[in-house]
Amino acid sequence: MKVFHNSCPTEMKMDCGAEVDLIRRSDAIAIGAKIEKTDQTSTWGDGHELAVSGEVHLTLTRGKHGFHFSALVVDVLDV
Repeated sequence: MKVFHNSCPTEMKMDCGAEVDLIRRSDAIAIGAKIEKTDQTSTWGDGHELAVSGEVHLTLTRGKHGFHFSALVVDVLDV
């Protein structure tokens, strides 16, 4: 689904079964998101740890609708 942050378009994939939201560092930088430090960690379903390098708190828009999006920032995200 195409959404916008500060007029910058980006594609978003939603996983309603996920326990945490993730964003690639390259995508966060591309849309001008402020990446904050975090102590949070996360693992894949198979137990492998994700390399979390920060977190973001954004307001994304689609048409006239806005919604809050908080996510952990990762360098690699293969979905």
